[in-house]
Amino acid sequence: MATGETTYLPPEETEAYSDETEGFSPGYNPNANTDNDNDSLIEPYYYDHGRILVEDPQNKGMCCNTVNIITTYTDDQLGIVITGGGTGFMIGPNAVATAAHVIYKRGEHDGDFFVGNATIIPANNRGSNPKPFGTAKATYFYCGSGWAENGDYSDDWGIIVLDSNIGNKTGWLGLQWQSAPYENDMAFVNGYPCKVNGQNNGEHNYSNRDQYYRHGKISTSSKTNILESTDIFASRGDSGGPCYIYSNDTGYTAIGITSSGKPVDPNDEEGINIVNVKFRTIDKALFDRMVKYRTSTL
Repeated sequence: MATGETTYLPPEETEAYSDETEGFSPGYNPNANTDNDNDSLIEPYYYDHGRILVEDPQNKGMCCNTVNIITTYTDDQLGIVITGGGTGFMIGPNAVATAAHVIYKRGEHDGDFFVGNATIIPANNRGSNPKPFGTAKATYFYCGSGWAENGDYSDDWGIIVLDSNIGNKTGWLGLQWQSAPYENDMAFVNGYPCKVNGQNNGEHNYSNRDQYYRHGKISTSSKTNILESTDIFASRGDSGGPCYIYSNDTGYTAIGITSSGKPVDPNDEEGINIVNVKFRTIDKALFDRMVKYRTSTL
């Protein structure tokens, strides 16, 4: 990123056959005294398609590790700096998972490229403590080759390596992969949408947004490496956020990355209300890549 050059790494080799059917990496919560708050966030009687504001996300173990991502790059043809962003989640002391399309732009005036810069703000909010863990900067970007080469949403994953070990302050969700399909499982999604129910959530100010969550049923799609939901809403800005489940055995555990969906209004170019949301599944190959960052530090 420092030189502006892009190096494409070949896909990692995988075993031709394996008896493994699932894998799990535990989460880490350095703020253990907030466990009671964790349980109060998710209400079992919650229904509806709306999104719920996360107040003081720094005090919620499943939300404090969700990050607001602000990206910039220069459009040489237009001669202006473009600001964008999305959502991500910590996967280790100095690494964030997100969607590939948040950090790698396709079909722009200057061709296909990684963004020039990215700022990471864990638990960002517009309350009295807006940046409770400070900020970090990107030093390296990685993304799925299928997205970079073909715009394939089934490979819509990205990893950002940071210039600090900010994840030691925020902790991270557990990670899971399984060969069995997810069938009408209840999942939760965190993100930094640009608008909520038509209301501005820092639409044009990526650094001044609140975190929201929602939940609904997800199932494994017929398409490879895709989870989908017909009762979870998303919005521009939610891309890259964690899709996670909860169990008494594993706690809050990420199983996917918010990727794409279909606007409710075909004329909604801003992507304010998106349905039929799809998530890039954390499969074994991506799981193996992510867990390497559990012990990665500066």
